[in-house]
Amino acid sequence: MSGFLYFACVLTGVLSGGAIGMVAGTLIANSSSGKWPGAVVGAIVFTLLLLRLGRKLHRVLNEPQNGDKS
Repeated sequence: MSGFLYFACVLTGVLSGGAIGMVAGTLIANSSSGKWPGAVVGAIVFTLLLLRLGRKLHRVLNEPQNGDKS
């Protein structure tokens, strides 16, 4: 995976996953105490999912086309 794609997956996963996890943690815990653990878990989960998606995307984009001999 290229450096830019790796960086984009990590940055997007941390920011969006942290935000969604923070909201979910607050809603599940019904108080502000679940906000930060939810943000950490959300950031980790979303980052891992985006890295898996990035690897698949990289593999698909680097596949040889039907007419290519390489």
